[in-house]
Amino acid sequence: MAIEIPSIVDARGETIEGMVDYLLAGLLHVAPSTLSARYVDPKKEVVWHLRTNSTETVFHRSRALYFRTILARFGHHFMDGKLYGGEVEKELSYLSRDFTVAFKMSNSQPNGFWIEITATPNV
Repeated sequence: MAIEIPSIVDARGETIEGMVDYLLAGLLHVAPSTLSARYVDPKKEVVWHLRTNSTETVFHRSRALYFRTILARFGHHFMDGKLYGGEVEKELSYLSRDFTVAFKMSNSQPNGFWIEITATPNV
């Protein structure tokens, strides 16, 4: 059974759970697509890049302070409890459409802190 992702159009004021739903909704809205982010500097924002077949854009910027918490939410809720990294494929549903979504994440040293999520619509 697919995990339902709510439609959230603005991340301001959202909880960590709401932020994760917002990021996934943005990804699924333009699928096939890939969403990625990497923690570089604790004093800078984390930039979330959204790539489709034809474009790559900056989809969102989040405070570096919350990035590892966001990764932990992805790991706990969508990656079978893998808080510190791994790879998982899941079935997600958004606006009555189903998608296969591949999660790849690292939330520990020495591999760094990053995430890449690729969504493909199911036919």
